Amino acid sequence: MNTTSKSTAIDGLNRGQLEQLDALCDQFEADWQRATSPCIESFLDKLGIAVDRAASDNVEPFHRALLEELISIDLHWRARHSDVRRLHADYSRRFPCCAPFLRGLIQHQNGLTSSPLPSSPTRALGPFREMEKIGEGGFGVVFRAWDSRHGRWVALKLPRFGSGFGNTDLHRFLREARAAGSLDHPGIARVWDSGQVEGMTYIAYQFVEGDDLKTRLSEIAGLTPQKIAAFVAALADAAHFAHQRGIIHRDIKPSNVLLDADNQPVLTDFGVAIAIADDVTRSWAVRVGTLDYMSPEQASGNRDHLDHRTDLWSIGVVLYELLSGKRPFEGDSDAELIDRIAHSEPKRLRIVNRLIPRDLETIVARCLEKSPGDRLVSCGVLASELQRIARGEPIESRPVSFVERSGRWCQRNPKALATFLAVLLATTFGTFSWAWRLTDARKNETAVRELNLAIEAKDIERRRLIRDILLQHVDMLNFADDDLPYIETLMFDPEFTSVQRQAVNILLQRRFLSASRWEGTDRRQKAAQILREFPRDALDPDTRNYLESVLAALRSTTIDNATAD
Repeated sequence: MNTTSKSTAIDGLNRGQLEQLDALCDQFEADWQRATSPCIESFLDKLGIAVDRAASDNVEPFHRALLEELISIDLHWRARHSDVRRLHADYSRRFPCCAPFLRGLIQHQNGLTSSPLPSSPTRALGPFREMEKIGEGGFGVVFRAWDSRHGRWVALKLPRFGSGFGNTDLHRFLREARAAGSLDHPGIARVWDSGQVEGMTYIAYQFVEGDDLKTRLSEIAGLTPQKIAAFVAALADAAHFAHQRGIIHRDIKPSNVLLDADNQPVLTDFGVAIAIADDVTRSWAVRVGTLDYMSPEQASGNRDHLDHRTDLWSIGVVLYELLSGKRPFEGDSDAELIDRIAHSEPKRLRIVNRLIPRDLETIVARCLEKSPGDRLVSCGVLASELQRIARGEPIESRPVSFVERSGRWCQRNPKALATFLAVLLATTFGTFSWAWRLTDARKNETAVRELNLAIEAKDIERRRLIRDILLQHVDMLNFADDDLPYIETLMFDPEFTSVQRQAVNILLQRRFLSASRWEGTDRRQKAAQILREFPRDALDPDTRNYLESVLAALRSTTIDNATAD
């Protein structure tokens, strides 16, 4: 009997039913993630779905598929704290209509989660012999196995329950086989076979003798930039081949790139691959992948822009990592990393390594553009450009200009742009204000020089005459009260000579004696207050006496006006 844990009812559902199934299973799994321990029967009752759990013949295909998927999710969570055999007995009692499905499901759970398959070469699964575990990912376990039917070594991938990917896991697992099985390219690991055996679903890949790129990253990174360009060109060519046939990989990273006997890259693990035209798959698969290598649109869940250019971004990250020794974006948390992927610019490669050709830096930058439309058109174009670099030929792509890059930054960061413009406006205003003061100061320097001549001559009458003429010329009577702190600062500036201080004092005297400026009692009181607060120690004796006389005059005028009122 061909027992399997895969819900065979799924195969008969149309696209709309699959979307509904995905949404309901996501809702059930979300309840588990919130630690509410949902009950399958109660969940179905809330939805108004009545399932005859005793007789399998009376269950509609959609309801059967939903029930079996809910059981799979429920088992994944309960198996963490319960004995699988007890769970099997419990499910069999509650859902007798699913007996064949339950047998395959529990067999999977026993074989791959509770009791992992050993690495002993005597282990066998159907026609596959001498199974040896060689790796595992988030979704499946990979064994090196001998295919006795075809006389060849294969990489046998088996799904592992508890992967955390949510609903319809086995449906997705077989989709991987359909996707990769249609790709015949030397840079893509072939899928020889897929199906079910002894209650287990499997995919038999071409076995590539060698390590993955993650294991040998430092070795490949030690090559010259031109050789690295040639290496990644082969990877981009393989991805382009898949894209032309409607398949996006969506999880290109060093651990999914194998190195063959000639150290050429072989792209494998289409476990999260999606058909470009498959909207049903997109609805749940947006955030599946490895965050460090995700494009901004994939990391943010923007499925409307998810196309072949998300793979181009991932290859750009791999290329950046090989050239610089580190990934372009890093963060202490997923949230921080997503933010940097979406908004930060990576450090320029030639800052990290001056030996990297400018053309290669340009190509990497084009791969890592935030907007898909700003990236290179395809992985085919990327492969061609990298091949040109490897041959020492000029590239056809042009670097993004400063103006273009600034415009794109403004589009992505409108709030930061508003803040920048506000600061720029304030800075510009301050600059013009400073320039105006500088112009005035230069005029005043001329006045001060003339005043110095008069002071040095010790000719009081001549000094007053020149002072009046110069003050009228430089219009010092019109400076505002807010400028007084600035003038006070000048008074104590060590660069100011005593003669210059005297000149400023004289200018101040002239200001405060202006009858038109201090017309009215309130203004005279204000003038007196300013004069009283002005630092007397900075004044020479003559100016201090002069200041006292001004204060006395102002005080007298204020009192006279008050009496008259």
